[in-house]
Amino acid sequence: MTGYSQPNRFVLAGCSIQAANLPDPESLYNDIRILFLDINLLDNSRRKDVELKSKLVGVLNRIISSENYPYLIIYWSREADEYNELVQEIFDNDPLQNKKPIGFFSLNKQDYWSMDGTPTEDYEALIPTLFSRIEAEISKAPIYAHLLNWENQIHLSADKTLEEIFKLKNENDWNSDAGHLFYKLALAYAGRQIETLNPNEQVKSAFYSLNNVFADSLEYAIEANLKDKECTALEENKEMRRSSFSAHKTLVTPYIFDF
Repeated sequence: MTGYSQPNRFVLAGCSIQAANLPDPESLYNDIRILFLDINLLDNSRRKDVELKSKLVGVLNRIISSENYPYLIIYWSREADEYNELVQEIFDNDPLQNKKPIGFFSLNKQDYWSMDGTPTEDYEALIPTLFSRIEAEISKAPIYAHLLNWENQIHLSADKTLEEIFKLKNENDWNSDAGHLFYKLALAYAGRQIETLNPNEQVKSAFYSLNNVFADSLEYAIEANLKDKECTALEENKEMRRSSFSAHKTLVTPYIFDF
């Protein structure tokens, strides 16, 4: 189950916590940025920490990839911050140490959900407050907020690129018309040699043309998005050693000339 939260456009994903319905560990997504976690996964009764920890570790291991970073956990509980120590302990030790979120906070489940799982009378009225609380927590990590914004602009710009090129009238066969446009994209990149390229190279040429259109769309989106925002100044951490970038040398080095 996937969708968008409005108006924030956070990408949401959900699944049953039954083992048979959890994601395959070999095919986990790496783009979870906000994870809603119900601490009372077993049932509505209070459970011992050791029992909760065992269940939570199993579920989180099946949802979060070790390459999924950065992300934030929001967990439902009956009292504010009642499980902070438990959640902290889970990620401070194996096997979840390499899947630790950049932060987490709790929400009172009973404000939103009744004991039988139905929404409370105040549910709709509290939703704006919920998003305000999420935004307030995200703002405490400004770089994380920037990364979320940038990733959202990528999704929106990719959608805009496809819409502008391939939103065709239904009077003719869409596949035929789209195929003509896709050929033109490949031609724009490869030029006259398009006819000498094998099919894979032709498709690659079309993708490269799409990349160029997408890059223009993304640049425009970023300009428009930040036009009226007041960002805080970025600062260099002079204590960070060059070795800190060793794991990302291939990606980082071309853009960072003086650590």
